[in-house]
Amino acid sequence: MASGELQQHCVTNGCARLRVKQGCEGMLPQLAIGMCSESFRVQLRGLATGSDGLAEISDEEILKIVLPTPSMQQR
Repeated sequence: MASGELQQHCVTNGCARLRVKQGCEGMLPQLAIGMCSESFRVQLRGLATGSDGLAEISDEEILKIVLPTPSMQQR
């Protein structure tokens, strides 16, 4: 994950750019927490194709990932 201006950075394949929808900026902390969760990692590994070193996940598959919410984590 990276934030801010990244004009001086270069990435190779395997990078996806996500943007927060207008009006949903307040959910950014929840997004960051969710993307650091074991639930996110398990889903990402399950959807990835290819070998470990070159695994890929399509944009369509990324949209299928369900991030945990704080209320789900309290259970």
